[in-house]
Amino acid sequence: MAFVIPQQIKQTIGFIFTREEPSNPNLVPAGTGFFTGVQGKAENTSFIYFVTAKHVLSGLSEVYVRLNTRNWDSASGEQGYHYTQLPPFVMSETSRWVIHNDPTVDIAVLPWAPDQSLHEFKLIGLEMFVTSEIMTTEKVAEGDEIFFVGLLPQYYNTRRNEPVTRFGRLALIPEEKIASPEGPIDLLFAECQSFPGNSGSPVFLQFGPIRQAGTIVVGGDRLMLLGIMKGYFYQSGKVNIHPVTTLELAFQENIGIAAITPVQKVHEILFSEVLVQQRESAN
Repeated sequence: MAFVIPQQIKQTIGFIFTREEPSNPNLVPAGTGFFTGVQGKAENTSFIYFVTAKHVLSGLSEVYVRLNTRNWDSASGEQGYHYTQLPPFVMSETSRWVIHNDPTVDIAVLPWAPDQSLHEFKLIGLEMFVTSEIMTTEKVAEGDEIFFVGLLPQYYNTRRNEPVTRFGRLALIPEEKIASPEGPIDLLFAECQSFPGNSGSPVFLQFGPIRQAGTIVVGGDRLMLLGIMKGYFYQSGKVNIHPVTTLELAFQENIGIAAITPVQKVHEILFSEVLVQQRESAN
């Protein structure tokens, strides 16, 4: 039976744009990001974060996120989205973007809560994260079905964000770190087409009702966040990762295997010393 993506999943997505030249007023797509949150100590409080791939932001002097607006009337003829300019990504202690203490981890996290009266967005909760413990207890393995939702630079709609969904399967859970230009990195492999604009997209694991031979889980399919799209493997030379960015198109060498940063790395950033201290000081 076909699997239908819950519409709420698409509402966790933000499209990242930049300006090709300072003098050019037109914005161009650069990648994808999504929202997550951490519960505060006080009742009914949470801290919201925007997550994307670090390489999407690298070198951009201007960063914008395009989100759909609330209460949009499709018959009005007006645009149903809004741009918000975010701080540029810089490698310094004063940067608002927070990264992993391992520089090879391709993730950047920004403490940022959009205006909820204006923007339509939802959070991917920590309870959906596929941690290393869940990888073991749920016996996550090659062949498990995955999908990701993100920006398609060739079409993202002129009136409303419309993310594209791509489907695939886990192809390999490596036992060792993978050699890359940045150094040895932790990655998951997926048999899934990933192209420029997809970097930073959340990659979901679809747990079907049958997890192991002879057993059926009552309640149907479950979705959990497996990781963040990093890029794709390409043909030239040794095994390398090609960052998926709209600023550098290299479709011709894509061999159809996507590279995914495990979501455990996002969890480690969210509970890093700097973000824990920020939350404690805000309580």
